[in-house]
Amino acid sequence: MITRAHGHKGTAFLEVLQNCVIYNDGTWDKYTEKETKPDNAVYLKHGKPLVFGKGNTKGIKLDGFKAEIVSLEDGKHSINDLLVHDEKSRELGFILAEFIDKPGFPVPMGIFYVDEKKTRYEEELVEQIENTTAKRGKGDLENLLFSGSTWEVE
Repeated sequence: MITRAHGHKGTAFLEVLQNCVIYNDGTWDKYTEKETKPDNAVYLKHGKPLVFGKGNTKGIKLDGFKAEIVSLEDGKHSINDLLVHDEKSRELGFILAEFIDKPGFPVPMGIFYVDEKKTRYEEELVEQIENTTAKRGKGDLENLLFSGSTWEVE
């Protein structure tokens, strides 16, 4: 995750759940311990259905824009009914971000959303400078400062 965030051109937000034995020992146990992690964390993989639980017995499907947990053992649902993760969907990223506030939902771990279509600020800035220079020439700071309406402060 750190490598992926570092390699992303643009802003990347990475949350690290770090245990501190002094101030919050055990806070993240339900997401990290072998016995409890399967039921409390869902790993996001682009193009893969959202499956979790011990033995991958649970999944998440959408009813409109509302996520719901379903059993894959009850005979009513199959893996084909589940939500397939799309890291290029902004809407899905917002839905996943709300899981933390929904009782009983697993915490999503992985890439929520990647927007690779937008240009970065610094790319647009360089382009703007190049376009302006092409139209108006290189320019001269001293001429700029002493042209037009100027005044002196004494």
